[in-house]
This record gives sequence, C-alpha cells and structure tokens, in this order.
Amino acid sequence: MIRVLSILFWGILALLIAFTALWGWKTLTITRADEEVWVDLNTRMPLALRAWACGQVKARTQAPSAPDGCAGYW
Repeated sequence: MIRVLSILFWGILALLIAFTALWGWKTLTITRADEEVWVDLNTRMPLALRAWACGQVKARTQAPSAPDGCAGYW
C-alpha cells in the first residue's frame, strides 16, 4: 500500500513540475499573445503567477488587447 501511494505521489509531483515548466517556457518564448496552449496553461495558474506571465507577454508581444485570463493584468 505504501509503495502504491509513493508511486502516486511522485507521479502527481512529476506532472505538476512538467506543467509548470511548460507554462514557464511558453511564457518566456511566446510570440503571439493569443497562443492557444499558453492561454490554456495560464488560466490554470495562481493569480500571482498569472499576473507575472501576463506582464511578460504584454511587454514582449505589444498586443493591443489582452488574451483570455489577462484582462485584469493587461
């Protein structure tokens, strides 16, 4: 039982790390503010991280309107 819980814990932790790494990479390399994968990932992040990412994307892309999830931070 302990082995199953350990495998489950490490599997969930690995998925969380992969999710966060992909979001960070997309945030730092995005070329269009309306990129679908980034918008989907960013809307699932905590507010503080979402605000930071929206600021980064706004500065890099100079998009005239905010993508979904960034309206309050644009």
